[in-house]
Amino acid sequence: MPRVARSTMQLTPRDLAIVEMAYRFGGCTIEHVHRCLWPARTALSSCYRRIAHLVAAKFLLATRLPSLTGQGSGRTLVTIGPASRPLVAKLLGVPVAALPRFPDVATPLFLAHHFAVCDFRVALELATAHDPSVTLVDWTLESELKRLPTRVTDAYAVQAKNRTRTITLIPDGAFTLSHHGNTERAYFEQDMATMSPKRLALKLRGYLIQQKEFPVPVFFVTLTESRAAQIIDLAARE
Repeated sequence: MPRVARSTMQLTPRDLAIVEMAYRFGGCTIEHVHRCLWPARTALSSCYRRIAHLVAAKFLLATRLPSLTGQGSGRTLVTIGPASRPLVAKLLGVPVAALPRFPDVATPLFLAHHFAVCDFRVALELATAHDPSVTLVDWTLESELKRLPTRVTDAYAVQAKNRTRTITLIPDGAFTLSHHGNTERAYFEQDMATMSPKRLALKLRGYLIQQKEFPVPVFFVTLTESRAAQIIDLAARE
């Protein structure tokens, strides 16, 4: 990494956008930054170089992750550095002490899921950027949704007895779209095909119960056609 003194580095509008993206995404990859903030069909190397300068000046942190396959190296997780916290606090209009510190995310499986969520969010941002009639109003991270999870009461029959149970719902993200003055809130679920059918069925059941009082679209994105078919089948059963 090139050595750059923090005090002598002049941040460009794109540098500030990179810092903001790293914070709002709860960490992302260099590829995500490149797709969002560099012109299409430009070399990834220029993005790497700029991020390297921001890392050297402590505006960003870059963590090389282990490979999921055990071969080669994994992707690089980009998060905000200590020098960026005052910038982000000013952007949000809050004291620096009020900024949450994102927990360390070390497990490859968790990061694979997180990066898949980022993939969808980047695609959504780019799609809305190309359609002036649609605006992505906001995106809520899973870490924020965990603070106030949705709980629904499920009445079900087992062994000829009526029972109730509580199903807790925490989407992987939530977002709001605006179209010609109308807004729509939606939930997002990134399925990595690691959840058992029993647990997945319970989650689907919870969302279906929630729809009765709070109808909101829930978008499931998964990895294969067969897994998508399984989700459809489980939802139909519930």
